[in-house]
Amino acid sequence: MIVKGPGIPAGSTFQENVVNYDLLPTFVEWAGGQPCNLDIDGISLAPYLEGQKPEASFRNRNLYFHYPHNRTSMPHSAMVSGKKKVIHFYERPDLPLLFDLAKDEAEVHNIAAQHPKEHKRLFGEMMEYLESVGARMPKKNPDFDEAAYKASENYEKIKAYGPFAGSRPLAEDETASGRE
Repeated sequence: MIVKGPGIPAGSTFQENVVNYDLLPTFVEWAGGQPCNLDIDGISLAPYLEGQKPEASFRNRNLYFHYPHNRTSMPHSAMVSGKKKVIHFYERPDLPLLFDLAKDEAEVHNIAAQHPKEHKRLFGEMMEYLESVGARMPKKNPDFDEAAYKASENYEKIKAYGPFAGSRPLAEDETASGRE
């Protein structure tokens, strides 16, 4: 993400996790408002963009992503917690996914099998959060036609970005960016 705004030193960098819902409170603060008075998700990034070092609570906060539908991917939920990311694909609950983003930002190496306790803890936190906010969960379709699903034009792409054990190969667009 590239940002230009008030008080941001040219050429500065910020290495912590941010999410799109941090932008609204940031813009509110830049406009002179008080983002802490808003009942919204996200944290103003303004102080960090101006050079303030983030505290542990910011660095280790949980960021949630929830896709309970079939569109361009299988239904799944994900949570980034510090440098770890847990993903749960609802069609494959038997295949846990855990990534160490500090060592594997392309999410090529699923380390859930090597860290089952950490996966279980993070997965539990994610599911607890989704329940606490009343997130809609995917439901079994009684009319699901697996053959039609597998014959759809997007199936191979959806499958390629679905759950996996061990390691997956980098996609063509990932290798072009120099992540090999």
